Amino acid sequence: MGVRFTYGQGAALPPGEQALHGQRRFRAVSSQSPPSYQVGFRLPPLCLMTLHVTNRRLILANCFMLGLTWELHLWYEGLNPEDDPEVVTGVSVGRGFLGEYLEIRSHDPRHKETWYRSEDLTLRFYFKNPGKVAAIIEQAMGTSTATTPATA
Repeated sequence: MGVRFTYGQGAALPPGEQALHGQRRFRAVSSQSPPSYQVGFRLPPLCLMTLHVTNRRLILANCFMLGLTWELHLWYEGLNPEDDPEVVTGVSVGRGFLGEYLEIRSHDPRHKETWYRSEDLTLRFYFKNPGKVAAIIEQAMGTSTATTPATA
């Protein structure tokens, strides 16, 4: 599944998967998947967020006090396992009310539009120099989607 709950730091990467970058400092993170829209903030030690970039996927991890970790896995096209069809469809950088952001879009055909989530998901990570992380993701995906700025 695309979302996994664990205790501690989460599962180790499988053989052949390499960590390329880990981003831990965000001003805010927003999630939009119509009809829902959510905004989250890092509140140490209650909630810590990390975006892990690997050569196969993106992992958004929220670690809460007491060690409960919530992970969202977004795979690069063609590298996802059969039981997890959520794939990254675009990466861009932009500027909004909270400053510069990295925008990641994904699609998961398992999610039909419900009260919580639709097939398409847009995540925005607000932090300094998101272009650097977008370039790492772009290179891992083998595309050039990170060069087009997103609209605020």
